[in-house]
Amino acid sequence: MLLRIAVAASAIVQGLSAISAADGARVTFWMTASSAILVGLILLIGFVTPLAGAAATIGYVVMGVSMLLAGDANKHNQAFTALNLAVMSIALVLLGPGAFSLDARLFGRREIIIPEGRRPPL
Repeated sequence: MLLRIAVAASAIVQGLSAISAADGARVTFWMTASSAILVGLILLIGFVTPLAGAAATIGYVVMGVSMLLAGDANKHNQAFTALNLAVMSIALVLLGPGAFSLDARLFGRREIIIPEGRRPPL
């Protein structure tokens, strides 16, 4: 749950800061920022967490790589932060939404059954 909240909060903050810094001329900029906010809200409630986590991963990787390639030394810290959040999003995709999520309420909790190993014949 804490991992989901951390990734969701950072996505919402990134989207809100992008909207506040927008000049209003580019529709794609607004759509990207609003999709980051939407992904953050979906992750916050824990609905379709693997899909939202994958979308967050792609967004953070693109943002991190674009900041690394920008050449501005001041953006490198932000790039590594974005790549760290991408790794956290991948972990969220692999771990799943957790017990306190809308996915768990709608689809049930994930149960892992480990089969018994082969036993030698008696």
